[in-house]
Amino acid sequence: MIGNGKCNRWYFTFNGNECSGPIPIDALYHTAGISINSHRAVTIEGLCSGIKAGVVNVEFKVGACVGYLVGDAYTSWNGHNRVIIEEVNPPQP
Repeated sequence: MIGNGKCNRWYFTFNGNECSGPIPIDALYHTAGISINSHRAVTIEGLCSGIKAGVVNVEFKVGACVGYLVGDAYTSWNGHNRVIIEEVNPPQP
């Protein structure tokens, strides 16, 4: 990310909505008042409950963190990306 005192948030949506349970699936990066051109690899993992059966539209988005301006959120510079999505059964009582 490039920016001075900026914060970017990368996150997933399912059928146009972020997960509300148990928590959003996201990653944050804040430049803490310095101007840098950082290239970092990250892994984002999580579970999303309450998605209805059927076709699910999954999107990977980027935006500003709450209370911050968004920096230049170049994503996947010269890299190889993989998204693995697995349907799991809820735990049985």
